[in-house]
Amino acid sequence: MSVKEDIHSQILGGLANAIFPIKTPEELLAAFPAGADTKCKSGDCEVTAGQY
Repeated sequence: MSVKEDIHSQILGGLANAIFPIKTPEELLAAFPAGADTKCKSGDCEVTAGQY
């Protein structure tokens, strides 16, 4: 699995319990388990939901 696919899978998992529709970026970040601090990691690549 590529880094992109791995991170994508983690994002989908993190949003599994989200209530849609999500209308704003702030609502999207709040939907993650640890909010903007939710981390996704693949190999040496690590990003947080609020990083971008």
